Amino acid sequence: MAPSKVSRRSSAVPETGPLERASEKAALWLLIAILGWMQFPFGSNRPWAWSFLVTLIALDWALWIPAGLADGTAVARLARRLAIPGLLMVAVLVWAWMQSMSFTPAPWHADIWTFISCALGKPVPGAVSFNPFATQTEVMKLASYLAIGWLAAALSLRHENARLLFVAIVATATAYAAYGIALSALHTSQITLFEGIPPPYERDVSGGFVAKNSFATFTGMAFLASLTLLVEAGQHRIVAMRGWRTHVRTLVQFATGKGAGWLIASLVLLAALIASDSRAGLIATLVGLMGIFALSLSIAARRGETRWTLIGGGAAAVLIFALFLASGQSVQSRFERLIETRGAGEMRPLMWDAAARAIADHPYTGTGLGTYPDVFNLYAKTFVPFVVDRAHNDYLEFTMGVGIPAAVLWDFALLIIVVQCVSGILKRHRRRSYAMTAVGATLLVGFHSIFDFSLQMPAVAVLFAVLLGIGIGQSQPTRESATQG
Repeated sequence: MAPSKVSRRSSAVPETGPLERASEKAALWLLIAILGWMQFPFGSNRPWAWSFLVTLIALDWALWIPAGLADGTAVARLARRLAIPGLLMVAVLVWAWMQSMSFTPAPWHADIWTFISCALGKPVPGAVSFNPFATQTEVMKLASYLAIGWLAAALSLRHENARLLFVAIVATATAYAAYGIALSALHTSQITLFEGIPPPYERDVSGGFVAKNSFATFTGMAFLASLTLLVEAGQHRIVAMRGWRTHVRTLVQFATGKGAGWLIASLVLLAALIASDSRAGLIATLVGLMGIFALSLSIAARRGETRWTLIGGGAAAVLIFALFLASGQSVQSRFERLIETRGAGEMRPLMWDAAARAIADHPYTGTGLGTYPDVFNLYAKTFVPFVVDRAHNDYLEFTMGVGIPAAVLWDFALLIIVVQCVSGILKRHRRRSYAMTAVGATLLVGFHSIFDFSLQMPAVAVLFAVLLGIGIGQSQPTRESATQG
């Protein structure tokens, strides 16, 4: 019977030629190169940098196409799973593109085009968007995030690819964290080195980003991935069921042996996260960790192993708190900084109010994706003597841009993907940690997006899309994934 089982399983694996294998490897390594590069040019948040990033993603797709065609059955299965959220997201992209076009009905067009026509004394082609060029730019970036998310999902149908991507994410993020710590120790920052601007946050760590909050979001997601690799490495090396002495001995052996690399990476990422002094970033990472812990506890309850899960969670909490204390200031001052609302925080209600007023005026059509800088001064109740280009709330800003119906469709599509990850976690019997990390990353960026705009940084958005893609690729039932190698 055993040989027949092997033959059936072998027949399920598609035969691929050298061209298809080379295509998959080339696409995988270019994706890894993208992950390594994208933080360096200020999180790819410069016109030349995001244009180059989009070009690399398009090239990666072109490299992957032969492999995708050769493995048509698996790709078709993935496409069926993502059909509904994918179509919803594409529909939102099409609508956002239409916002920048003049062929839409004139009553939908922004009032500013009427004012411009009157000022010039001649008709001017209008659009739904207050700034069609900005809208087209944002559509380009958003489409590239969908493209790289799909690519990560398709490549991650094979576990070895998913793991290699996780290793690359953790390795590059750890290098950037160490780089950021070194710059902080030298009393400088990347924007100081390349653009001559004084460090905007003094000695707070920001890595390759300008904003420390964006760095914290990026590093927080990488920290979740590093914990995944750490737990995966220790799964069969730490003995938990033969008494506490055996448990401690195997734990020490693991921490000083096979697990030392992942432990060091996790500690460096966590130290950089704390040293960024991003209140929302640190709390958002803890929210992501709590989500992963809740899923782990649910699975452990099925096995009757909640005791060790709780002990492990408690030990992790103690370690995080110890690093929190070791980061330089008193406990009281640190917690005061976490909850204080002075400084830039005072601007958020003004920014949110402007977005809400714009949504009330354009609830269905929106003002155009990426038009917040153009709209803010029209709806702000108070004049501010500087440029305000973000609402510091991605939900409000996105809804203002595309309108309420399109924003609801987009969020619903993301919810479907996350639910599929959770379903895979509960159904699979192994390799659940990738989907858990995807859920944790979603909670992290979902919480942080209430207070900030990190998802509008291309490097952060790409990392989130890749983690979500890996999660969906590794969340299908084990029987299906077995055919992917």
